[in-house]
Amino acid sequence: MPYVVTPLTYTYFQHMTKTLFKPFLRILGINLDKGLIFGMVAGRIYVNVSLFGKMVQNMPGPVKMDLSEVFGGVPTNVFEAEGKENFIYQLFKTLAFIVSSPFLLMAYLFLSRKSNTDRLFNIMRNNSVRSMQANYQSLSINDLADRLHWYTVWKKNIFTAGIGISSGMGFTSGFLGICKKWLNDDKNKTGNLLLTGVGNMASADSGRELIHFASWIEKNEKIKKIVLESRSFEILRKELSESNIGKEFIERWNFFMELHGHHARGEVDLFVPRWSEQPDYILDMLKGYIGKADDFISQQNENKKLRDELYKDVMKKLKNPIKRILFNFFLSKARSGLSTRENYKSEVVRLLSIARKSLYEMERRFINEGTLREKDDIFFITLEELDMLLKGKAVKKIDELIALRRQEFTENQSLTPPPIVIGKYDANAALHSSFQKVDSCLNGIPVSSGIARGAARVIMDCQCEDKLLPGEILVAPFTDPGWTPYFLNAAGIVMDMGGMLSHGSIVAREYGIRQL
Repeated sequence: MPYVVTPLTYTYFQHMTKTLFKPFLRILGINLDKGLIFGMVAGRIYVNVSLFGKMVQNMPGPVKMDLSEVFGGVPTNVFEAEGKENFIYQLFKTLAFIVSSPFLLMAYLFLSRKSNTDRLFNIMRNNSVRSMQANYQSLSINDLADRLHWYTVWKKNIFTAGIGISSGMGFTSGFLGICKKWLNDDKNKTGNLLLTGVGNMASADSGRELIHFASWIEKNEKIKKIVLESRSFEILRKELSESNIGKEFIERWNFFMELHGHHARGEVDLFVPRWSEQPDYILDMLKGYIGKADDFISQQNENKKLRDELYKDVMKKLKNPIKRILFNFFLSKARSGLSTRENYKSEVVRLLSIARKSLYEMERRFINEGTLREKDDIFFITLEELDMLLKGKAVKKIDELIALRRQEFTENQSLTPPPIVIGKYDANAALHSSFQKVDSCLNGIPVSSGIARGAARVIMDCQCEDKLLPGEILVAPFTDPGWTPYFLNAAGIVMDMGGMLSHGSIVAREYGIRQL
C-alpha cells in the first residue's frame, strides 16, 4: 500500500489477515504469532516478503511460480527464506506433500470450478449490496461491529475464494509456461494476447460501463450539452430530474454506483473516500470520454478479432491432440481464474466500504457523546482502542494520541521510502537521499503484448488534476481499480510496482493495452 495509512487501517489489516490466514499458514508450518504478514515503513504497509517466500516454498505442488515475474520484478533471492532446513524438516515436507497433494488437487479442480466461484461471488455480492443499502443510524453498535469485522463471518467463504484465486494464479502461470515451451513464446506475447477480453471482470467492467455511458450521452444532444456544462453532480442531478431522459441518466448513474461506487484510489485503505462519496470525480471522467467512446469500443472489437485469429493459428501449430486438450484446459482455467481474482477482490473492497460506513456511524455517536471531537478522528485510533470505546471503556489521553498521530501521518506523506526495505528503515537518511542517474533504456516485465509509442505522462496520484489524453503513455507508481478510468485513454502503461498478476496487468490485458 504505497500511500500513508492511518493507525486504524494498519491494525485492522493485521487483525483481519491473522484471522483469515492463521489456520492456513499453520498447516504450512508458519506461526503468525512469531511474525507479521505486514509491517509499517514510513506510514506505509509493506508485505513481509521473507514470510511470503517461506509460505510459497512450503506450498505442496510440483510446479513453483516465478515469483519475481508474477509479483513484480522483485529479485528472486529476496523471496528465499533464511536459513537451511534440516533433514527431518525436509522429510516432513515430503510426507506432507504426498498426503496433501490429492486433496489440494481436488480443491483446485472442484472448488475453483467457474460454477462454484460464480455462485459464491453472487452470494457475497447480494449480501453486500443489501448491507450497503441499510439505514446505519438505526443499527445497534453490535450490528455495526459485525459489519466492521465481516471477515469473521465470511472466513469459510473467503477460504473457498482463496482456493479459486490461488488456483487461477497457478493455472495462469502454468498457461504462460506452456506457451513458452510449446510455442516459443519467451516474451509472453501469445499468452498475453490470448488472455485479453476475458469478460465478466468487475474491475475492467467499471471502465467499460463508463465508456458505454459516455456513448449513450453522445447520442443525446440535449443531455450531452447539460452534462458538459455542469459544474457539479448535485447541480446536474437537480437539472436532470425534471425530464424523462434526465431521469434515465440518473438511473444509469445510480446503477453504475451500485456496482462500482465502492472503488477508490488505494481502495483497501479504510480512510480513503469511495467513488460514491465523490461523484464529481466520476462525472469529470465521464465528461472526458464523451466523443471518444466509439473509438474505444471499436478497438475492443479489433482486439477480440486478433485474439480469435491467433487462437486458430495456435490450434494449427499444435498437431498433438493431447497438447490441444491440455492447452485449452489451461487457457480456460487461466481466463476464469483472472476474472475470479478481480471479482472477489472487488467484493472484498465492497465489504471494506461497508466497514468504512460502519466506522463513520460509530464516530458520529462517539462525537455526540463527547468521546471523539472531529470528523475522521476514529481513523487515528487503533483497532484495540476502538474496541475499548465500543465496550464503554475510556482510552487514556485519547485527544493527545490522535493529535500526535495526525501530525505523524502528515510528516510521513513527505517521505518516499524504497519499494524494498531490508532491516530497519532510516527516515532521516531517506530525507537526504538523491535520485540516481539511470540508463536511457528502462527494462521491465512486459505484461501485455505489442509496441506503444506516445508522450509519457507521469501521474503519481489518480486523485490529482492531471488528465491523460488519448494516445499518451500512463506512467504511474502502481495501479488499482481506482486508476481504471485512466486506462481508457492510454496507448500504453508503465508501472513501477506490479507483476504479471497484479491488477494493472490484468486490466491492461483485458483492454488490450500495452503495459510494462
